Amino acid sequence: MRRGLALSLVIMVCFAGAAFAGISVTVGGDKTEAVAFPIGARAIGMGGAFTAVSDDATAPFWNPAGLGRVPHFQTTLEVGADVSEFDVDQDDIETIADALSGDITTAAGYDDLERILAEFGEEPKELRVGTGISLAMRGVAISAFGDAGGNATLLQPGGTGTPISVNGAAVAFFGPAISVSRMLKGNTAVGVTVRSVRAKSYAAAYEIDSAGVMTGDAGDTDDRNVALDVGVLTTTADGLSVGAVLRNVNSPSFDLNLPTVPPISMSAKLDWSLDLGVAARQGNLLLAADLANFGPTGPLQVNMGVEYKPIKYIALRAGMMGGDYTLGAGLQLGPLGVEVASGERIKSMAAAGLRTVW
Repeated sequence: MRRGLALSLVIMVCFAGAAFAGISVTVGGDKTEAVAFPIGARAIGMGGAFTAVSDDATAPFWNPAGLGRVPHFQTTLEVGADVSEFDVDQDDIETIADALSGDITTAAGYDDLERILAEFGEEPKELRVGTGISLAMRGVAISAFGDAGGNATLLQPGGTGTPISVNGAAVAFFGPAISVSRMLKGNTAVGVTVRSVRAKSYAAAYEIDSAGVMTGDAGDTDDRNVALDVGVLTTTADGLSVGAVLRNVNSPSFDLNLPTVPPISMSAKLDWSLDLGVAARQGNLLLAADLANFGPTGPLQVNMGVEYKPIKYIALRAGMMGGDYTLGAGLQLGPLGVEVASGERIKSMAAAGLRTVW
């Protein structure tokens, strides 16, 4: 793989379970910073203002101190995606994936790539996906989560009929976690989440001529480390809650050097970050606000959200996550509940959750 192509890869990364934790990735000396994809449809519907709420099975992801608020045994399965830049259809996604895996070998494949270039231009196409599963009861939770991000860029510097360059990269962080919470004096709780994290990276850079002949290289690698989150949550008698969570206390790093030809120097680090939150509940109305992403990566972000239950079984939510508006809803029928949420870009960012309460 030519060094120029390797270093031109724009890497977009996400980290599961650390809702807005800072991530920095260095490729060949070029550093990229990002924040993670949030986990939990209920929290997303409230704009990510969940640090001082954290009262359901997603508490390990937002503030482990909130596990003391989980009143029953709960399970949750969450999935979310942001495809705001990947505005191509499924067939086009498969064509790009084939190119990134080195499987374009015909002139027809080249023609498809040239058509995609003509329709969507040379801007990177990004995709972010997050999933999580959690089993929680008062004071303890076991979780497994995964979050991945990647992009692909098509370039044709010479114009129509000339070779097409396909660059792509992806980074995923995933692994199990255990969380515990303990009540202190009064209504104050502290909590800890310990995560076993596996980081996996992939990068590819190919050049395809009009006959479908490909040259280039691709590679993948992985590394493991442990990450630690610590949270605190206190509630007053009149229903006001104040919370804080320090994510990635130990700032774990990962060696992700890629075994391509020539090799690509790559590393990742989960930077520490601090979120502060406040929430107030009055009857069926819940109001919350967070000041998120204090830390070396940033950017500092204000999140606000509201949840209203017009009847016992239905919850309506709205929020602002940084500069993006969010909407959400929940339905709880007996032990089974369903949560949905969407970002300001309704067609590109969405999340759903399935919850059981016993």
